[in-house]
Amino acid sequence: MIASSHFDRKAFGSEPGVEQNEVEKAPLTAAPQAHRHANPSTIRGQIVTPADINYDEARKDYNERLAIRPSYILYCEDENDVCQAVKWARDNQNPVSIRSGGHSYEGFSLIDGGAVIDVSKMTRISVDAAGKIAVVESGVKLMPLYEALWDKRLVIPGGSCATVGIAGLTLGGGFGLLARHMGLTCDNLLGLRIVDARGTVLEADKDSNPDLFWACRGGGGGNFGVITEFAFQLHPIGEVTMLRVRWNWHDMPAVIRAWQVWAPDADDRFTTVLTLTSAAANGLSCVGVFVGGQDQAEALIKPLFDATMPAKVSMSTVPFIEAARRFSGFRKAAPSTRDLRSPPEAVHLQAHPRFKNTSDFLSAELNESAIDTIVSFLADSPRDSSCLQFDSYGGAVNRVPIKDSAFCHRGQTKFCLHYQISWKDPAEDARNLKWVNDFRRAMQPFVSGFAYINYCDREIDNWAHCYYGENLERLIAIKRKYDPENFFRHGQSIVDQT
Repeated sequence: MIASSHFDRKAFGSEPGVEQNEVEKAPLTAAPQAHRHANPSTIRGQIVTPADINYDEARKDYNERLAIRPSYILYCEDENDVCQAVKWARDNQNPVSIRSGGHSYEGFSLIDGGAVIDVSKMTRISVDAAGKIAVVESGVKLMPLYEALWDKRLVIPGGSCATVGIAGLTLGGGFGLLARHMGLTCDNLLGLRIVDARGTVLEADKDSNPDLFWACRGGGGGNFGVITEFAFQLHPIGEVTMLRVRWNWHDMPAVIRAWQVWAPDADDRFTTVLTLTSAAANGLSCVGVFVGGQDQAEALIKPLFDATMPAKVSMSTVPFIEAARRFSGFRKAAPSTRDLRSPPEAVHLQAHPRFKNTSDFLSAELNESAIDTIVSFLADSPRDSSCLQFDSYGGAVNRVPIKDSAFCHRGQTKFCLHYQISWKDPAEDARNLKWVNDFRRAMQPFVSGFAYINYCDREIDNWAHCYYGENLERLIAIKRKYDPENFFRHGQSIVDQT
């Protein structure tokens, strides 16, 4: 892997497994029943089962709408633990899921009756500031990563939610408020280490197993193996300008018309998210980051303001780490920074523990019928927490050719629609699920027919095509090569259909 020449493998406290560039063709075989073991004694990390007092906490999903009961949760301490966990699960015919940050919207990082291979304890970060490369273990979450890189005034373009894991984010693509300037998270991946279905460690980069490397840049998590480590290209970062704009809710049609023209073709240094809430919540806002000063930002956003009349505009130039904290919903500034005068404003974060999200992509501007549909659904929503978010694409995201990585939503893609609703009471499940599903269905005549794997949705028809488009056939071939017996699988994993 490209980072191997920069970092001592033993710095992460684990001995690497066997590395190989050619995948063996011999089939996987389970151990005879008499040789099976109830617990993987070779794993150094904690093993949690339903008999343990902390089981309910350990099995808790980010989305409390889902009640999933694994038989084992294997907390791996290092790469060797991951190898042993995979071998034990294979030999004992235990189906597995893979969990890092645990933010899968549909609970694909957990599994009923099987074994969860949890890498959340693997959190080491090593930075080569001169080479602008970071080696990051797969259990790292975004805010600790941003903090560690900020010490060197460097950054990986990642997401906005502080507790999202770097693994799931990267494997599915990775949109955030630096994306139009620096690309998706997966566009900045240089290489990785992955444990395959035999418990063997492979390295993947542009030279070693390049097909697997291609697949892991947007092909989704839980498909090809357990990632133990990533190497990323870093970017210098200093101060950025934070943007908050608010309009009156009844101006929604005009705001949609103006934003969808301005945002995808704005200066690449501008990445914005437009949020439309329910009528009851009375929210209509745009937040964003401009990698530059406030004077430049004001000049570049003027066309949007000329086309609409904001009720309130707030701009401030701050160190990037402050922007990351505020947009993650953090309420406390670091001791080295001034007190935050503006309240935090989480960008992609559910308001309640039970939720349903889904998505669409657009390659053309929404017409009046589409805008009327949006206004109609938001005017008659069952929950104040419901909203529709527009994530702005274009810029560096779209300059990567569609076939250069598994992430296919590039080219003419203008933005992603992110439908959301959240609630507390289980009695509201059916009503709220119906609303969001009806909303997405009503929008189908106006969208591209694609969806974002990191906003996964079990109820999408033809989901494999929606997530991967014209890259699906190649992903299936890579799955066939590296996991021929479909050991790594979940409700929407890539499957060899031959």
